[in-house]
Amino acid sequence: MIIDPLHFDRGANTLEDLQKVPKDCWRYMQLCDGTKEKPKDTEGLLYQARNYRLSPGRGGIDLVSLLKALPEMPISIECCNDEFALSHSPIERAKMYLEDTKKLLKQVAES
Repeated sequence: MIIDPLHFDRGANTLEDLQKVPKDCWRYMQLCDGTKEKPKDTEGLLYQARNYRLSPGRGGIDLVSLLKALPEMPISIECCNDEFALSHSPIERAKMYLEDTKKLLKQVAES
């Protein structure tokens, strides 16, 4: 199984739901963040999932609690964002995603 914070959050799942999944079932995490305000319709959900993911720690999803509730596993940064892609080079985006992810993981380790 993989976990995607955007879908986890938008699906109204809870951290307790994660405890029901055997730890050896988890394979990797698609790490991203999302707006604090959740879309109100399917069209909005699909748009955010495909075109408006935020860099880890720059949105409203409680990623620290989510990461603390999961076993260690590989992480793939999945931050497709059409607006950001038009205004920043791939190198700029990669550097930001790396720095934001490092900052987030430091918060997890310190909490």
